[in-house]
Amino acid sequence: MKKKLILTILALFIAEITWAQIPVCITDAWNYLRNNSYIPAKKKIDECFPANKQNADVWLMRANVYYFFYDWETQRIAKDKEQGKVYVRRYADAIDTANKSFAMALALNKDVKPQSGMYSPVEGQIACGKSMYDLGEQARNEKKYEVAYNYFAIAAKDWELTKNTKSYDPKLMGIVYLDLAELANLLKQNADYKKYTNAAVATNTDDPTPYLWMYDIYRQANDTANCAKMINLCLKNVPAEKQMNVNGYRLDYYGLVGDIAKMTEVVDSIILQYSDNVGIISMVAGHLVNHRQYEKAEALLNKALEKAPDNFDLNYQMGFRFYSEFLDHKEAGEKLLNENKISEVRAEQLIQKECMEKAYPWISKAYKIKSDDIQTNRMLYQMSLMLGEEVPAGLKEKIDSYIIEK
Repeated sequence: MKKKLILTILALFIAEITWAQIPVCITDAWNYLRNNSYIPAKKKIDECFPANKQNADVWLMRANVYYFFYDWETQRIAKDKEQGKVYVRRYADAIDTANKSFAMALALNKDVKPQSGMYSPVEGQIACGKSMYDLGEQARNEKKYEVAYNYFAIAAKDWELTKNTKSYDPKLMGIVYLDLAELANLLKQNADYKKYTNAAVATNTDDPTPYLWMYDIYRQANDTANCAKMINLCLKNVPAEKQMNVNGYRLDYYGLVGDIAKMTEVVDSIILQYSDNVGIISMVAGHLVNHRQYEKAEALLNKALEKAPDNFDLNYQMGFRFYSEFLDHKEAGEKLLNENKISEVRAEQLIQKECMEKAYPWISKAYKIKSDDIQTNRMLYQMSLMLGEEVPAGLKEKIDSYIIEK
């Protein structure tokens, strides 16, 4: 009996000590919040906070007060806007303060518990993620890219707390990671660009973009194994109606590894599916030309040009087809010249001229359709000089401007 009495007294003593550790101002702030009195709640926690910076409960209440204060002002802004009024936030950084305070509360005491109706540290950070993302979108729309990047990074960190829970949303995570990757690329933060693109891929998103971005990264590193992996993941996770852009990457991959037979097989399947799509035909022809499949590219382009004779891309690609063959023979001629095989050099020069003459009318027509394409203009200027053709008015000035810009 005496033992039980001692334990009871000890328990009450511990409870009193624990209660004494929680400042009264927490209860005051909580009561204000429960009554939707956000300004007094903020005032009370601001008074309480400076003397209690080592108290997890104070940090947690501060986090909740600032979160609900920000949310209340957000609703006020929307309501006033509907009525033609403008409400200016009293404390624009409230949501950032809330987010950091939730994290600090958890850092000080992983077992800290919220007052009734309030957010726990983890719940609070997850809730803050939505506002952080919205602020990121706003900053991006205003072209404040570094600010947007930082907000998106906070949103991603907040939402990552949902991993291994029922509330985890892979689609949402894919979106924020892709936003971060896009901005990292814009800000030339290459390591983060790869990091967040890879993170987007890991969500198994149905958006083809991150898979293709990672393909480009791996291609630059000549990592063909991972190039193939990205294409296969894309084909696996992305619906067929979103896979149009994947086709070009498939062609690039098979050309990269030298599997021309497989590339030709893919070309035939693409053409069968997109025979009336001029853009797809042009893209396919470009890949064929890049891998010296000149005759097949020419046949595709001729067929497409029957339906769209004035299409810039088709005319350009046909010109580029012959121009690329010209470059092949030019390279061969230079090699023969180094070997002092003069008669063979002359033969190559004749073929070069023939290729140039075939390319010229197509590039000339492409120029007439669209005169501001740099590659077209450079090719036309070179061809005009080599073939003794009249240089179109204004073309030399454009070429000179490219040199100055460079």
